[in-house]
Amino acid sequence: MTATMNMKSLYKKNVPKSVRDWIAGLPAVQDRRNRKLVAEGERLATGFREKRKADKQIRVALMETRQGFWLNHASIYEAMQSDGSFDVQVFAVPKRSPAGDMDWSAYRQLVQFFGGEGIPCVHAYDLDEGKWNNPISFGLPDVIFLSQPYDFQQNFMYGSNYWSRFCQVAFVDYGFTVDESSFIFKAPCLDNCRYIFCETEIVRNLFCSYSPQHESKLVVTGHPSLDAYLQPLKESQRIPFKSVGSTRRIVWAPHFTVASEKTGHHFSNFFEYYELFIQLAKEHPELEIVMRPHPALFNFMVDCGMKTVREAREYRERFEALPNAFIYDAPDYISLFRQSDAILLDSISFIAACAPAGIPVCFLESSKRARLNSIGERLLHADYAAWDAEEIREFVERVVLGGDDWKKAEREAAVKKLIYIPPEGAGARIAREIKTRLLAERKEGLTHGQQ
Repeated sequence: MTATMNMKSLYKKNVPKSVRDWIAGLPAVQDRRNRKLVAEGERLATGFREKRKADKQIRVALMETRQGFWLNHASIYEAMQSDGSFDVQVFAVPKRSPAGDMDWSAYRQLVQFFGGEGIPCVHAYDLDEGKWNNPISFGLPDVIFLSQPYDFQQNFMYGSNYWSRFCQVAFVDYGFTVDESSFIFKAPCLDNCRYIFCETEIVRNLFCSYSPQHESKLVVTGHPSLDAYLQPLKESQRIPFKSVGSTRRIVWAPHFTVASEKTGHHFSNFFEYYELFIQLAKEHPELEIVMRPHPALFNFMVDCGMKTVREAREYRERFEALPNAFIYDAPDYISLFRQSDAILLDSISFIAACAPAGIPVCFLESSKRARLNSIGERLLHADYAAWDAEEIREFVERVVLGGDDWKKAEREAAVKKLIYIPPEGAGARIAREIKTRLLAERKEGLTHGQQ
């Protein structure tokens, strides 16, 4: 054992973890550690560059942090898998929860999900060894796709600052851009990006208005998650009614922002209505209620102290115990929308994601909620709105059960104007864009990384 290893062992043995964590968080210590990680990555990258001088394949890595986000990259993966020009790699990466701790439960679910789907994935964190793996040790990509724009939620080696030193960085927003907050358009990680793929020309124009320096990086392709609407439903995607007595299905999609002081914005009305939806299921056995919670909802309500672990679990169990209600956590939420009769939500990106399904949408309004951008507000104007329990009941009874969808024409016109799905799919368009640009750069003799 080396002297360095002996020192590390003594340090861990004699210094309390709370003190070690505090020391590790000091800027000077973090900077020193990050410089060592970059040096290690550069040594690894140099070896791969030498081996790949005659290799013409385009290597792409997709970074995934939650199984619920896979739909944002799935069609990109499929398009590249079917094109021999690409070698595609998937990374399963832990991320910090909104409360600040690494979400190991979500990471385990992500790894299990890819295993169940038969999709090979690299494990960013070795759960058995209890250590982070340097991503460059698994190969040197030409392009890496970020899962989200929040570097502060990532280990340094899986953030854009690290990746941009070795390859080009690409970004597709993890949800359809409807929030008015300028953060997404000014996210620091975008400075490290080579490609920023936009859902529509309207989103591209918003990017240009907030961050004109990124204009050359912006490409309008549509959003890959909406490519699911282009394919017929597979038998494996069919969702049978839980109760044989149910004839209508509604989706309830609550956001996680139940404590605005922890997130900087507020959308969720979960605690105003979580008992109401149980009551509605009891009153209407002909109605099936499917809760599609934001992936962070139940953990966040515990992390921010609004519910205990037991209370959160007990509510889930009460909801699932209903004969005509269940919780849907699977990542393929588009297939759920396509097999439902309506959706009630305060999860804002779903305002756009569910729009092509053509079903009535009821937004659970609140005077506390943040304003949306022009796309979001215009879609909302064409949807139904409920400000209280009485208006929720009216929507369910009149529009869903009564069939009086009086805003249908307005909703369809808004979707046609504001939602863009290219005929070949956004995933195929993104793959083509990367292939065209990279091959042109190689022809001109440009090096890997930012240009």
